[in-house]
Amino acid sequence: MNCSFAMSKTIGGVLLLVGLLSFGNVSAQVVNTNSPYSRYGLGDRESIGYTKSQAMGGVAYALRDKNMINGVNPASFSSQDSLSFILDMAFRARYVIAQSEKDGEHTDPSASVHHVAIQFPVWRYFGVALGFQPFSQMGYNVTRFETDPLILSKIGNVRYHHHGNGGLSEAFLGFAFSPHRNISLGVSARYLFGSLNYAQDLYVPNHALYADVRYDDRLVLRGFGLTGGLQLSLPTNDDSQLRLGAVAELMPSLEAERRLEVKQVYIGSAYDIANNYFVGKERLSYPIKYGVGILHETPALSYGLDFSMQDWSNFSLRPSQQKNGLGYTLNAGVQWIPNPAELRYYLKRVQYRFGVYYSQLPMRIENTTLNEMGVTFGFGFPYRYSSSIFHTAFRLGMRGTTSNGLVRELYGEFVFGVSFNDVWFAKRKFQ
Repeated sequence: MNCSFAMSKTIGGVLLLVGLLSFGNVSAQVVNTNSPYSRYGLGDRESIGYTKSQAMGGVAYALRDKNMINGVNPASFSSQDSLSFILDMAFRARYVIAQSEKDGEHTDPSASVHHVAIQFPVWRYFGVALGFQPFSQMGYNVTRFETDPLILSKIGNVRYHHHGNGGLSEAFLGFAFSPHRNISLGVSARYLFGSLNYAQDLYVPNHALYADVRYDDRLVLRGFGLTGGLQLSLPTNDDSQLRLGAVAELMPSLEAERRLEVKQVYIGSAYDIANNYFVGKERLSYPIKYGVGILHETPALSYGLDFSMQDWSNFSLRPSQQKNGLGYTLNAGVQWIPNPAELRYYLKRVQYRFGVYYSQLPMRIENTTLNEMGVTFGFGFPYRYSSSIFHTAFRLGMRGTTSNGLVRELYGEFVFGVSFNDVWFAKRKFQ
């Protein structure tokens, strides 16, 4: 196989990724959540980590695997073999049961693209990765009624309907350099884009003097950011090693363009007060996210621990008074392979994964701090005797509480992914 043929396969892979990114972009615009908590901040942040990491409780900062992509720490982009090319993609299905003392229980199923990415070496110690992944989702639907006795006596039982939709997507291009076999440095340039649509409708009982009001507040967001990563391997003996990982994620340029639509609706008529009215632009103070991790790895057993934190105290969005604070997450996970060198019994080469996670969420609602916790498990199924792997990951978790009029969400999530690994740059001696 000559170089031109290898290059044509590489270009074909990039074109395939572009097509998948286009599909993913369309999918990301569909509302894939219905949670009152998604109205805070930039929406519900998508679970980080690709499928292997998802099954291991979210452990990712020190994770380094030559047969799959780790999009969380760009330092891992130099991990693959110098002759290989990796296409990594996954789809997600989610089912949520929301419980509250006031409204009882309701369910919310959803599905979306989880990520699409490719990774390839430029030369022996330098790797490149690029891809697309949803960043956050927003979707909520809340109804409340007026309680002020004066308004009730003069106007009637006024109803307020708060609902929103939208989301943000992320495209990235990352580079990693390994100056020493035990050290890798990486940086990933990220582009964030999308819109968040907040709507508030006021319904007045049949009244000739008062109008219903439709108020739509749309934020179009875009910005550039950087993620820097480090991975340091500490060999302990011939069969195992201890790896440390660290990441800093910042978004110095994040801008929101705000537009309004306001309409008054009387009995039998409607009047536009504002139609796509440009309010202005504002620069958002996106907080820096820090993460560190440790992973001990042998050919058969890997286990690790991650910790990340992000302080949202100075973040503000729209005139609403959103109270935010420090958010942090603790992840722990393990992977076990009965016999990686087994050639006869397939199940002994299957990768069995398990993990747990706990988070303190940054939003503060009704003076209540919200937590999220869950367990994960999954499998990695090698494709025959190649380096390609099919992945599954399951997450069972809980977020929030029913205290103080809030909502508790019980959810289950299934992620199916594939890491397609092929030797695309080998030059054969014989045609």
